[in-house]
Amino acid sequence: MGDIAGGVEQTHRAVDAAARTRSVRVRAQLGQLYPYTVGRPTSRTVGEARARIRELLSS
Repeated sequence: MGDIAGGVEQTHRAVDAAARTRSVRVRAQLGQLYPYTVGRPTSRTVGEARARIRELLSS
């Protein structure tokens, strides 16, 4: 809803949780979030969150 910093923070928390649990369902949900981080003018922090999602999904 426009709170980029809050969204990035929550994304990092979700990636951390997904890495600990190895949950297929959580990974699928992160996969649904990924497109929202692509194709728009983004800040460095959004790029870092996108990279973490991509790394988790490729492992």
